[in-house]
Amino acid sequence: MPLAVRLLIALAPKNRKTLTVLLVILLIPLLFMMFMSSSVVMLTHVPAIEPEDIAIYKEAAMEVFTEYNLMIPWKELVAIDTVRYKQDFSKVSVSTATKLADRFILEVKTKDEEGNIIIYYVIKSLETVVAEMIATGELVEGDLELIKRYLLFPWEAGAVGQPGQPEIPGLPGDYVPLPGGGGLVFPIVGQWVVSDNFKERKNPVTGKWEYHRGIDLASPEGTPIVAAKSGRVVIAGFNEKAGNTVKIDHGDGTATRYLHMYTLTVREGQEVEAGAFIGTVGSTGQSTGPHLHFELHINGKAVNPARYIL
Repeated sequence: MPLAVRLLIALAPKNRKTLTVLLVILLIPLLFMMFMSSSVVMLTHVPAIEPEDIAIYKEAAMEVFTEYNLMIPWKELVAIDTVRYKQDFSKVSVSTATKLADRFILEVKTKDEEGNIIIYYVIKSLETVVAEMIATGELVEGDLELIKRYLLFPWEAGAVGQPGQPEIPGLPGDYVPLPGGGGLVFPIVGQWVVSDNFKERKNPVTGKWEYHRGIDLASPEGTPIVAAKSGRVVIAGFNEKAGNTVKIDHGDGTATRYLHMYTLTVREGQEVEAGAFIGTVGSTGQSTGPHLHFELHINGKAVNPARYIL
């Protein structure tokens, strides 16, 4: 038997009552420290916010969605203000929350294949917004970690969408992405029908003859859209013509574009796997009804994607 154990046995009181009292005295400080530790965690993770306050942030996100057609994560707005205002939500209004949501919107100018300037509105990352707020003195170094801790809190069951918008359904539990003969995963998970092909046509919105550089897959609004191939999201934003758009660079000279989406669930710079949920079918931008306009580019040139997915 180890010497330390023998010493403890020798020094331990022989009277059971005395031994019990001694153990209680020793355990009380330990239990108190455990309680304080758990209380700190609770205070860190569970903000003192009422349902009516959450409604303010949802309304603010809806205001920005109405203007830019982009869905700002309202939970990130709450988490930022939880830290910025030290859980004092009396300082919050729809106006202040909307101004915070506006900070997530970034205007990006790019050019299409003909050299025309296209303006996209994209959602900034949480890290970018927090860094900007640290630079202006509204937050301090270390706040990003606290904000991310608040995001761990399960705010509301099923509260994914915004007021007035359909809930984001997500992918079926048994969904398995299987590449077709052309090596691409079919981009729609649900009902669909080809409503227009890769060809020259008269634009149904403008009436002008132009080349349709993709195929249109008509599908109910809210139907899940997935990445056709693994890659990096280089565009995830909105413009007046294409509506909500995602472009994925696959790193091998190919890229895919997904136009007229209703909701986006990815951000610029994000790495995605083939079959990853990237948004839902919609009718944003110049569109006559819910559908996905899907494009495939090889070495910068649009090719008929039907040969690769149908």
